[in-house]
Amino acid sequence: MAILHGVKCARCRIPLQGSGDAFSCPKCKVGDTRAGIDREIAEQFHEKRRRSLQDKVRNVLDGMKGNGVTRTLITARPYRFICDADDIKPG
Repeated sequence: MAILHGVKCARCRIPLQGSGDAFSCPKCKVGDTRAGIDREIAEQFHEKRRRSLQDKVRNVLDGMKGNGVTRTLITARPYRFICDADDIKPG
């Protein structure tokens, strides 16, 4: 059983395991292909960057009086997999 380093099940918070191109949570069995998991993790990182930019812009606009800007927030979608950047190991 190979372990996909740094990637965990979002529900169970345990590393994914698998063989070949398929990986899944050993506890709840939610899984996907390596490409599907990579795509979902990339979406999370992009969402995190968008939220950071959104917060910076909001802080600038909050400093302006009478800016008249509506506040539509970027909302997170539920993810099946998570990746802690500190857990990513090269190779």
